Amino acid sequence: MALNTVGGRNTPNSSPRMADAAVEVMHKYQELGRDIELLRDFLAARDERAGIDLRIAACFLSCSTLAQFLAKMQIAALNEGRVL
Repeated sequence: MALNTVGGRNTPNSSPRMADAAVEVMHKYQELGRDIELLRDFLAARDERAGIDLRIAACFLSCSTLAQFLAKMQIAALNEGRVL
């Protein structure tokens, strides 16, 4: 959602760099969602087998990766319009 409806600096995806960053963030968000769903399904199954530690680790990794790509997107947004 754009903060400025007429476009400009605060418009998401207003540059190729921002568009690329937004796509990467969306992919990482989807990956985190899938890992959370797998963890939820694993917990709902009440399966006594080992593996919960792997599901939790996958969620932590996906969450950390999403945070990394969000930080890169924020850097791109802060640098947008600036000469580097």
